[in-house]
Amino acid sequence: MGSIVGFTVFSNLPENRLQALENAHQRALTYFPHLQRHSRVIGETHLEVWGREGMEDRLHTLSDGSLLALIGSPHGEVNLAKVQDALMTDRFELPWDGRVLLLRISADGKRWTMWNDWLGSIQVFHAEIGRGRIASTLEPAVVASAGYTPDDFYLPGLVSLLINGHYLADWTLYKGMKVVPPDSRMEWGEGGFRAETLWTVAPSQSRWEAGWDDLVDEMYELSRKAIADVLKTQPRWILPLSSGLDSRLIAAVAAEMGVDVYAYAWGGPNTTDVVYSRQIARTLGIPWKWIDLPRDFLVTYTPRWADLFGSSMHFHGMYQMAFLDEIQNEPSGSVLSGFIGDVLTGDSVHELIAVHSSGRSYQLENEWYCHWNVEQLRAYARFDFAEALEVNADEYQKQIASLPGAFYQKLQLLELWNRQRLFTKFQSTLSSYWRGVANPFMFPARITRNHLS
Repeated sequence: MGSIVGFTVFSNLPENRLQALENAHQRALTYFPHLQRHSRVIGETHLEVWGREGMEDRLHTLSDGSLLALIGSPHGEVNLAKVQDALMTDRFELPWDGRVLLLRISADGKRWTMWNDWLGSIQVFHAEIGRGRIASTLEPAVVASAGYTPDDFYLPGLVSLLINGHYLADWTLYKGMKVVPPDSRMEWGEGGFRAETLWTVAPSQSRWEAGWDDLVDEMYELSRKAIADVLKTQPRWILPLSSGLDSRLIAAVAAEMGVDVYAYAWGGPNTTDVVYSRQIARTLGIPWKWIDLPRDFLVTYTPRWADLFGSSMHFHGMYQMAFLDEIQNEPSGSVLSGFIGDVLTGDSVHELIAVHSSGRSYQLENEWYCHWNVEQLRAYARFDFAEALEVNADEYQKQIASLPGAFYQKLQLLELWNRQRLFTKFQSTLSSYWRGVANPFMFPARITRNHLS
């Protein structure tokens, strides 16, 4: 079954903005001639989707005339007809694991409802434009439709981008554009936009009495099963293998199962990732290849990043675009993608404690993760950002106060929902455009709850 890689949904946009929207679509999608586009009109709403051959199977009309669209890379079987009865209830939850969101458009097009995964790993940008509204996985599509200029900058968001390399909460670079929250049921209607957190993943104290040995044994079984279940869904896989925890675990399970997997590493031949990747693949008996990145990858791929991601985060993934182009003649197969970093192990919590346990903080992480620190910003910024800086500090305090659980659990969610979902998003988005992607570490909610206990 073909997957839907991205979408734009809009209604009642001013006529003079429609060409700007289409131009943004064309700029982003011209790089991917293998992807198909499909359009639907539902009442007053227009839906544009793009993806692989057969993606029409990810669209389904319900008995009440509303339309479902399943976007992303859900794990396992997808049968939209099987969820239609559950959708008629107030407490519907996504039945699929993985990187996924479900969009429902009412028959008259006046109401849109959306559910997303617990990480919010597929970003959706939305805005009201005149009497109309738009939501899209392409940030430049919303920006172009609204006709935003620097006069529309949201200064607290700009400050966060300069310090952290990304935004907080539902912020973007523009005052009128927001990002949907993670793990939520969202609705756009005559009353505007509203969202309800579903807490499919939430901290608890239920495991605090468990011994370390028992937890390790259980996490081994659960993690192995989650990876193995994904590996069984396709006959061949592409694995970017680094020295990190995620890809090493995937490689080990794949080797144990005898899965047809091809591993790759990129970068300088003597870098840590390449050296350890080669050793891991040799030990496991997995086919491995080193990819040397072209010297001009920044010049070549920076415009493509801008067309795909706009100002949604700092420009980061040009090297991965180069890698994906370099392996285009390698064996076919979807990419196995991890989380980037060991966040699910709680690796970042001890650093976050140091940043957020005393006084007001103007940054999410310690300075190793910062692009500019506050003093550098004060030295070089040519605009007054003092008030915007305090809004950032207020936002950290507000989120920590509102998140459930013990302090370390709050910080784990603070990291996952503000930074980590963006890195999972960009890496998986790139793979989905080039080859298709699966995310074994988008665990079922029951497993992730154990991580947060």
